[in-house]
Amino acid sequence: MLQDTMEVSASQKYPIGMRLAKGDRVYRYCQADADRQLRAGYGVWGDVRYAESGAIAVEAPAGSTVLSLTEVGTVELNEFKGGVVAVDFAGIWGEMYGILKNSVSVGGIFTITLDQPTTTLITVAGSVLTCFHSPWRRVVSQRQRAIDGIATDANKTGIVGVPNRFVPADNYCWIQTWGPCIVCGDSGTEGVADNERAMQFSVNGSVLRLRDLGDGLGRHQLAGFILPVTTLGAMPYTEIFLQIAP
Repeated sequence: MLQDTMEVSASQKYPIGMRLAKGDRVYRYCQADADRQLRAGYGVWGDVRYAESGAIAVEAPAGSTVLSLTEVGTVELNEFKGGVVAVDFAGIWGEMYGILKNSVSVGGIFTITLDQPTTTLITVAGSVLTCFHSPWRRVVSQRQRAIDGIATDANKTGIVGVPNRFVPADNYCWIQTWGPCIVCGDSGTEGVADNERAMQFSVNGSVLRLRDLGDGLGRHQLAGFILPVTTLGAMPYTEIFLQIAP
């Protein structure tokens, strides 16, 4: 391999989001947050935003593979590569396509290249297109953000994987999405009580017991289930069967 699952790289070796199965574990290829490191054993979230959502700039007939969009923010070259675009027809959600690449803006217009031809005419009037980044682009460690005193977005994110090692900022790496995985527990006693198997991600990316919410609504994201026999009590770290993306 050009880059194994425990290696990091300042340069990109594989497509973002590429899937790798290694024994009973599954990984996705990621780009780390540009500002801070990823912490081992803590779930990380993908920086998926609604930043580019607006009118199509040029009418696109059925069968189009390149769409021209009006820029809302500042679009970087290929920042939506590996992501998706949703097409809204006058308030009715209609179609979704994968994005192979995107251009930078010229005169306030940028293009996206789709992974397949469109099936319907997309008119300028009434149509709204929303580009979503790949969930494995610029993944963020909420635990590291909390250590650095940043609480923004803490309760509004979705965990996309768990790093098996510390990853320097702005590096490319593999994060685990499925299978036996060592994670950091929220209290250190996860799985100790009888029948306490189901785990969820806490706000900082650690895992905690599904019953620990207080209000019983179970709103946190499911992480997986405890694997080891816990008759002897707490473990310094927790092995779970991670269940994010098989």
